[in-house]
Amino acid sequence: MIQRIQSAYLFVVLILIILMFFFPFVSFIDQSGKFYHLAYKGILLYSKSGWILFQTNYLVAVLLVVIFFVTLICIFLYSNRFVQLRICLYLIIGLILLLLCIFIEYEVTIAKNHFLHSNFSFASLLPIISLIIVYLAYKAIKKDDNLVKSVDRLR
Repeated sequence: MIQRIQSAYLFVVLILIILMFFFPFVSFIDQSGKFYHLAYKGILLYSKSGWILFQTNYLVAVLLVVIFFVTLICIFLYSNRFVQLRICLYLIIGLILLLLCIFIEYEVTIAKNHFLHSNFSFASLLPIISLIIVYLAYKAIKKDDNLVKSVDRLR
């Protein structure tokens, strides 16, 4: 049933993934006072005409899109708990890869450009929160599966 707690957990993860498309992960300031953002599509530079794509990195964007669709599929696979468990494990792996990609992009950006200051935003915490919530969904699915198996033994 879609009203189970794991479906609510996965829906929250879906919302958090959508938020990652709209907010930058890290903000930078260089020696000349220019502002940069590390976002899902790469490094953005602030100019008078708006934000310009300074350096591209589509790996984070592709991972976010894949995680979004896998989470959406997982929500509607409530009738098949075994497949839902597997997909939750794939989501955990995908979120860990996303965190690694963001961290590597941050480190490469710091190494290439000599920024004076960097600020992590709340969007950099969203993959970690999503990881925890997917783990909670995994535990809830496992609990439901164990309950169904125990009822089957009684028959």
